[in-house]
Amino acid sequence: MRTQITLSLIVAVVSFWAAPVSAQCRPADSGGNALVRRGSKYAQATDPSLTAVRDSLRLSPPSARTGVVLVTKSATCKAANTAYQKAVTGDRTTLSGQVYVVQSGSTYVVLDPAYRYTAGSNPTHMAFSSQWVLLSKF
Repeated sequence: MRTQITLSLIVAVVSFWAAPVSAQCRPADSGGNALVRRGSKYAQATDPSLTAVRDSLRLSPPSARTGVVLVTKSATCKAANTAYQKAVTGDRTTLSGQVYVVQSGSTYVVLDPAYRYTAGSNPTHMAFSSQWVLLSKF
């Protein structure tokens, strides 16, 4: 009995002091919705000027079944965050570790809205293949 109580106390103390694991997916909020709209504008484009942008960004057309969607699956966000952090070349101190992930077909568009290449620069979007190979930065 005494061993069980001691073990329970140790588990409770370790759990209390353990560093919390932060979610790597940003929530489905206005920022995520805006990224879905931007992704849809190019991924589903029929206008020649917009399809040229889509092709230059190397975005794949969306699945007819799902369209362009915000991804909140933790394993996907973890992989996306890892790929994004490996690909950044600017001010790494601005990385938040939380990303929006939008899927269009076999392409993922990833954005850490806190990241800035340099002070005052715009956020950096990155397109990755389903194997997390960097396709473009924009």
